[in-house]
Amino acid sequence: MALNRRAAKWAMAGMSVAVALLAAEGIWRLFFPRPGFAPRSELSAPGMVVPHPSRGYTIAPGWSGRMKGTEFDVGFRTDALGCRIPQHVGEGCDPSHLCTILALGDSFTFGHGLEEEQAWPELMARRLESRPGMSRICLVNGAVSGYNMAQVRDRAAELAPQIHPELIVLGVFVNGAERMKNPYALYEGDVVRDHERPRLRAVEGGFLHTPMNRPALRSVHFWLGEHFFVGAALLEQSYRLFGWMSNAPGHYWRSRRGVDEAGSRGPTEEGERAYLAPMLAQVDEIDALARSAGARLVVLVIHVQREDGTFREIDERFSRIVVEHADRHAIPVYDPTPLLKERARGAPVFRYSLGDAHWSAAAHALVAEDLADFLVREALVPTACGGPDAARSLALAR
Repeated sequence: MALNRRAAKWAMAGMSVAVALLAAEGIWRLFFPRPGFAPRSELSAPGMVVPHPSRGYTIAPGWSGRMKGTEFDVGFRTDALGCRIPQHVGEGCDPSHLCTILALGDSFTFGHGLEEEQAWPELMARRLESRPGMSRICLVNGAVSGYNMAQVRDRAAELAPQIHPELIVLGVFVNGAERMKNPYALYEGDVVRDHERPRLRAVEGGFLHTPMNRPALRSVHFWLGEHFFVGAALLEQSYRLFGWMSNAPGHYWRSRRGVDEAGSRGPTEEGERAYLAPMLAQVDEIDALARSAGARLVVLVIHVQREDGTFREIDERFSRIVVEHADRHAIPVYDPTPLLKERARGAPVFRYSLGDAHWSAAAHALVAEDLADFLVREALVPTACGGPDAARSLALAR
């Protein structure tokens, strides 16, 4: 009899726990986001991104559709080279008097979340064309979102022999230097970080991400993420708590691993230069490619504005390293960050949104105008674009 009563109590307790978990699951699904869920990127439209043998992925040629993110929905088309169109070509001009400018880079050059005519390459071309005596511009936007500089270099080697540019403007997102070790790659029809692919599972509308290192734990976490959201959240938080405890100052395991309890001493100039070196080596290769094709290379330095409207102090050091490196190779550099700081006046107006650090339409417009003026002022607009004295006369007309 006592055994039956004990069994009944355990059964009642189990039922109570089950009911509580079911209630918690229902509440979670109604009011909270799915644990570990990440929506697909704007590049995930069917057929928009295709595999590429040397750089992993590329934009599909002859594609037409829409890019959709959490905060935008814009039209998008590509030409036979997989470049975003409409390309800017001056109206009513003789093809022999066209100046071809190739814009290269990642999403900041591609025009993340913007129509093509709002991105800085198109606006720069229009600004240049407004100059007295300037030839018409053929602007080719060959940027691809997510590319690291090695992928950009491969893209340049593919496009330059086909379009024969007189000028290549390279958008360098300096903080994207870490992509040299962890590039974006094609996975399940979308573009994701290469190192993250083992931690992802495709589900409807996006991916489930797990922080687990062990394959068995990943499988359990994925199963929970698909069937039992509360369980997935509890497992993830337990895992993170265990990780925090394992790395807490003075912890036995941390001490055994020989971790310096004093913590990191912070970034050093040597470390910052080493961080940027692989990316800058690719810039040098793009410069060599441009010179072999009879084109000039100009580097556009790209930094992002923080949510509070400021720019990171480290970005100034990064810019200095980039400029010093470029000067040694006679590569002109334009850095709009001081101008963006001045015009922002502490407001985050040059972010796409508070949650998205890409440049806003206002940032693209300001950078395009000042970059065009820089090209003219420094006589970097190729003379082929307007006769032998074009660069000099344009500079004087400023």
